[in-house]
Parts: sequence; C-alpha cells; structure tokens
Amino acid sequence: MTLSVTAGGFYGDCGKSVKVAYETIQDRIDAAVGTQGPQHGGTVHYNGVVHKFRHLPASVFRPETELLMAVGSIIDKNVLLDEVHNKFKDYNVHERLRIDESATAILPRHIEAEAQLKKDIGSVGTGYSYALADRVTRQRGILVKDVPELKEYSEGVCVSDIVHDYLDEGKKVLIEGSQATFLSNFHGEYPFVNGYDNTIPALLSQVGVGHQRLDNGYLLFKSFVTRVGDGYLEGELSPEETVKRGWEERGTVTNRLRRAAPFNIKLAKKAIRLNTPTDVVITKIDKLYPENYQVREWDDLSHESRQWLDEIEQELKTPITMVKTGPDIFDMVDVRYEKGTI
Repeated sequence: MTLSVTAGGFYGDCGKSVKVAYETIQDRIDAAVGTQGPQHGGTVHYNGVVHKFRHLPASVFRPETELLMAVGSIIDKNVLLDEVHNKFKDYNVHERLRIDESATAILPRHIEAEAQLKKDIGSVGTGYSYALADRVTRQRGILVKDVPELKEYSEGVCVSDIVHDYLDEGKKVLIEGSQATFLSNFHGEYPFVNGYDNTIPALLSQVGVGHQRLDNGYLLFKSFVTRVGDGYLEGELSPEETVKRGWEERGTVTNRLRRAAPFNIKLAKKAIRLNTPTDVVITKIDKLYPENYQVREWDDLSHESRQWLDEIEQELKTPITMVKTGPDIFDMVDVRYEKGTI
C-alpha cells in the first residue's frame, strides 16, 4: 500500500502541480486523483514546454498513470473537456480519465451567480461555490452523472472503490489537493476563503479514504508567501519591493498580480498542526537564494540556504524532504530516502 497526498501550506500558488508531476514520474505512480475545481491553477514546465492545469491532475506526463477525479471534485465540463481534447490531447488523456459519477457539476447558473463574489471578496468566479451550495441544499441535476458530455468518463464510476482496490493490490496512488490551508472555508480568514476545506484530512475525505491508509502527507510551502484576492496578509510588501526581490508572480487562472510577504513561520506552524504531514516540501528556494537555481543535490545547495532550511525544519518539527530549485519538473532536491520518509 502506498498512498500520498499533496496539500498547500499558506494561500496557494506553492507549486503543488509541479511537485505532483515530479512525484508521478519519479515514483511511478499508478493512479493520480484530482480533487479540485476549475479555480485551481497549476503551471508545469516539462520538456521545455509550459503547461497550465485547471482540472486534471498534473500527472498526465506519465502515460501509464490512470487519471481520476474524486467525488469531492467540482467539475466544469467545458474546462475539463478542453484539457482532455485540446491542451493535453497528445498525452492520451481521453483513454485514461475516469470521473466519479457523484462528483458535482458546475452549471451556467452557478457561474452567473458567482459574478458578485468576484466584486465582493476577490473570488475567481468559476461558479464552484454556488455549485457546492446547490449540492449542500440537495438540488437535483447537479451531479456529473447528469451531464451527458461526461457520461463516457463517469458512468458507474466510484473513485473511492478504485483507490481502495488499487491500494489493496499494492499499487501507488497520489491525491493532488487544490488551493491551500489558509484558503480553507473552515481554517482560513472567512469570508476570504474557498467554498471547501483544503487540508490533508479533508482531501482524504473528498476521495473517500481514511487516514490509516495514508503513507505520506506532503505539505508545500513556498520560500515566501503570496496571496491573490482580498484578505489579510501579514508582512505584505509593496508592489515595488516585491519586484525588487524578484517575487513578482501572477495567478494561473486570473493573471492577477499576487501579493507577497516573507516566509511566515507562525503561519507555517499552524498549518503543520492542521495537516499533520509526514513531509514538508519547500518550493522556489532559488527565488530566496538565486545561487541555488536548478540545483538537484542537497550538498550542492548553498551553505546559507541549507542553514535556513535546517532552521525551518527544527521549527516545524517535520522533515523537509524535497526542495524545488527551478521551473522544470526535475529541478528538485529529493532526500526522502535519506530522511527515511519513504
């Protein structure tokens, strides 16, 4: 049995997709499970090409990996089918995708209703919050099995059963989370949050597996903090200072400029409590220490950066087992075996 979950530690934009893409290839993952809605945005550099994800798990690059969408997913058929038939057509996604028939479907009325949230709290405006609201109030006609265009991928599919069967057979499964801990509807700064929970325990629930089946919970922190939309950001830098530090970023889905602040150890400690991960992953270390750009061995990291990582690890009381050093999938320092987490 090998099950892993990847979740974000701050406010998202931490590199979950590229870490998942790396893990899928490096660990030869048999099945990857997506839990997100179309508000999820991931960017992956692979073979010199920049790929942007919104629905599919970022595991498409390994042709043997089955792609699953969990019952906790919120599906926009147009966004998903565009990825299947256009963006990732060359990776034979059509033959590998299965969607839980009881996942939630986003309908045009949900997108229309969410327009006001874009103005009020900086929502992405994809309609998934109103789709969830309809599900909670038990409206009819909002499940994936009710969407004719998705029938070939979803008819009779229960992703929880598939995952349990795979684990029983000794296969490797990963779950890719969306957004991050402090955009959780329960644990974030309400109302500047998502429509659901994004922590590791919640992701397991969205798939339909219990915590005793989990082998590795990966919690990702970027080497600095970014946030889009409204809501408090402790230590927020001015746009000018953000650019000066080389931390300027834009959202994958909205192209909005991300607000930035230095790494927040207090917030990171709280995220550890809420997620109880086995591993911590630090991304974009090269933005904090440029000399580490595309370094792939721990001993080749600069002394200053290794000292910073050691201090963070001691504060979080959780091993830092992966460090992302550049945009490519394989720009990764991976010491999971050395630290004994796998």
